Formats: sequence, C-alpha cells, structure tokens
Amino acid sequence: MSAKQAAQALIDHDPHVSVKVLEIQEMGHYHPDRRDAVMELLREIMGTWTLTLAAQAANTSEQSVIAALASHEPLRIGTAVVARGIAAELYEPR
Repeated sequence: MSAKQAAQALIDHDPHVSVKVLEIQEMGHYHPDRRDAVMELLREIMGTWTLTLAAQAANTSEQSVIAALASHEPLRIGTAVVARGIAAELYEPR
C-alpha cells in the first residue's frame, strides 16, 4: 500500500474525515476558504489513531500520508512538492 492509498483509506473509512471531506467538496475548488478548511482538517487528522493505523499499514510515515491527502483529490491544495512542504511545516513548525 502506498501513502496515497492510505490517504484514500482514511477518507473512505474514517467517518469524521469522510464528513469533513464532503463539506470541503461542497465548497468547490475556488471557494476562498477551501484551503483553510483543508489545513484545519489536516491538523485534526494529525495524531489520530486512524492516521497511525493507515500509515503503518502502508509502511510509511504519518507525514507522508498527510502529504498525500494534501496533494490528491478530493482535498488537493497543491502539487506533490507543495504538499510535502505543507506536511513538513505541520510536523516541524519554524
């Protein structure tokens, strides 16, 4: 399993994440608050047991799963490179 698959598993099987993703999707891609909503969701997911479980199942880090969430639909807020930077900033703030 890859980080992308682990991210999709979180979206599919964690009820809280699923509801939040649907709310974000309803905003549309160009809503001015969309990026903030995605960032808030990523912060909420950090440190949850479901993230830990998904990351361990994929044999990857939690940070990689967060980056995959940020770089792939339906939560996409940037390219893979941008998403890795976002995840790094979330885990190691300056």
